[in-house]
This record gives sequence, structure tokens and C-alpha cells, in this order.
Amino acid sequence: MDIFPTLLALTSALSPADVEVDGVNLLPVLLDGKKLPGRKLFWSYERRENQREKVVREGPWKLYIRGEEKHLFNLAEDLGEQNNLIAAYPEWVRTMEAAFAQWYEEVTAGVGWLA
Repeated sequence: MDIFPTLLALTSALSPADVEVDGVNLLPVLLDGKKLPGRKLFWSYERRENQREKVVREGPWKLYIRGEEKHLFNLAEDLGEQNNLIAAYPEWVRTMEAAFAQWYEEVTAGVGWLA
């Protein structure tokens, strides 16, 4: 998702005024050694039996949802995703779920087959 904004910056092109570009320009990271700015990452995909999987990543935290099953991991301490912290951080889970719902609504607006 960062390729398009990076190519826009590399070519000094302007993005279309009516298009909101997802992602960030990576040239400062690639050319100047700057750090990537912190941000939330979202993705979603459909698995077997029409079951949608949802993922939110913010900093070291990763929330993974499949149906009613939820997992929260701190990847800085548990890169192998072995320790589900869902019960220890319920408010953080609600915050991440709300952020996912908002993102999903924005990216599927007007696209009936995705919703």
C-alpha cells in the first residue's frame, strides 16, 4: 500500500484530487534513513465457509478476529503469537475493534460486493 504514494513522491506527480491515497511515502525511510511513522495497519480476508478474518496492527499489538474467536498479541514480547492477551486488555481490544470497523466501513463504502 506504500508503493503508490512512494512512486508519486519519486516522480513528483500529484495524486488525483478526488482520490484518497492509502499508505505513506517511504522515500524518507529509503533515502534518508528516517524511521517509518507509527500507524495502524488493517487487513481483512475471507477464509473457508465465508468466514471473514480481521486483523489490526498498532505498534507491537496485533488483534486477530475470526468469527467469535479473538486473539490479542504483543509481538514485541511474543513474536510467535503463543500468548493470547485478550482477557488482560479488554478496553484495548474494544478500541482496536472500533478502529477496524471504521476503516472497513471507509474502504467498502460504495462497493457492495465487499461489504
